[in-house]
Amino acid sequence: MLEARDDYGFTYRTAPQAFSTLASLPRAVISEVMVWGVEGEYVEPLNRGPGAADLSRLALQGGDGIVRPLLVGPPPLPVVLRPGARAIAAGASFDESLYPRLPAGTPVLRASTQRLLGRGLSDDAPAAFRLVLLSQPTAVLDEFPPDTPRCAAAVSLQRDEAAPSDGATWACGMTGGTPGRPP
Repeated sequence: MLEARDDYGFTYRTAPQAFSTLASLPRAVISEVMVWGVEGEYVEPLNRGPGAADLSRLALQGGDGIVRPLLVGPPPLPVVLRPGARAIAAGASFDESLYPRLPAGTPVLRASTQRLLGRGLSDDAPAAFRLVLLSQPTAVLDEFPPDTPRCAAAVSLQRDEAAPSDGATWACGMTGGTPGRPP
């Protein structure tokens, strides 16, 4: 319930409603990676909660050490990822029509470069990268490991979401991936 009082002593109360605060250090993880040419590649961040994650504070850091924000510039309003929700981080060339089952309302965050991490994700075997929080110093939230399986074209790599962040295993998912949805 929200309650407000003004200087004259009048009180206003609302009906009970759910809300979430922003987490100072979000429990965001990389849940899916799709390597499918220039237009199809994406990385899916998942917010494990309990607080909402401010997407303007998240970035990817590749092997070159460059930190690339998930959002090209600051949005006019905060873009938050509620607990349990997913977003799509993609290059400017990302083509949403390749994923007709992408749930409506899933944030699609486009990088300032045509491909993710500047040169994109390798079709042979994606290199390791990190999901980081833009802070001083940069805080590492999750890492995509270098030793993931090689999947067929248009098949995503999916994390075992039941495992803890530091012990997650990766496996080939389904053709076309599951962007914005659980595996």
